[in-house]
Amino acid sequence: MVEHLIRNEGVAGSSPACGTRFPVKAQHGRRPILSRILFLLLFGLLTIATQIGGLALLPALWAGRKAQSAWYRATLGIAVFLVCYSALWFGAAQLAPLTGRVPLPCMVQPESPLVSQSPIYCILNRHYVHPELSRLATGLSRHLDNRFPGTQTMTLDAGFPFLDGFPMFPHLSHKDGHKLDLALFYENGSGAYQPGRTRSSLGYGAYAAPRGSEQDACGGSAPWPGMRLPPQWEWPIQTRGLSLELGRNRAAIEWLVAEGPAYGLKKLFIEPHLARRLEVSSPLIRFQGCRAARHDDHIHIEIGA
Repeated sequence: MVEHLIRNEGVAGSSPACGTRFPVKAQHGRRPILSRILFLLLFGLLTIATQIGGLALLPALWAGRKAQSAWYRATLGIAVFLVCYSALWFGAAQLAPLTGRVPLPCMVQPESPLVSQSPIYCILNRHYVHPELSRLATGLSRHLDNRFPGTQTMTLDAGFPFLDGFPMFPHLSHKDGHKLDLALFYENGSGAYQPGRTRSSLGYGAYAAPRGSEQDACGGSAPWPGMRLPPQWEWPIQTRGLSLELGRNRAAIEWLVAEGPAYGLKKLFIEPHLARRLEVSSPLIRFQGCRAARHDDHIHIEIGA
């Protein structure tokens, strides 16, 4: 009887030999779970950032599993992802017009001085708009170039190529191809216009905050939760020595509110204090509210459905 109990205790894992097996099994059991969690996080991040990146991850993951070493698995997976993402990127440019959206220029074109502020917006597939909004932006760029030769009108976030209602983080409304953000125009310390340059490396996050007697529309604070940041919380990568070029910014808004309705323009968002500084006014110029992101670092335009 005693021998039987002792043997049973040994089977239960009281001996050192048995006791060392269970942690090893637990570690092997955790690895697939962690891998799945990592995959889901990466898939979600790529989908949120680019709309199509998650799809390119699937064949990359499959190809990586065929490799023996971790280094070769990672290299092969990255290579397959880049190839698949490039194919999907070019395919999106061909298919998007069938769904009512077109890509904005990524580089300056001979017929239009409209250009993406950074290649990242094109690489991440965030440069698609309704054709009428594309014509509006092109018309604005040509007008400014005629009035101020050498002017480059720069676009920021627009929309994804497919699916109305698909969210574009961190924006609240860029989900149907009817919205577009435009970069502000800047000059250097000598007052010379700087083509193709913005204070912020991404065009966002370099705020023309209220100065002097100007008042913040939200009183210097904003309700939580919300996207509005204090003006001192700026994007860290900036070009120092640049300031707003008032002439081109004023001319851009004046043309948009005067000619934009012919293209379907319904709204233009800019901070009230900046509209007063630029001396522009129109029923089309709106304040986006205190829960949305600030609009003294860019101009938001949108057309009707």
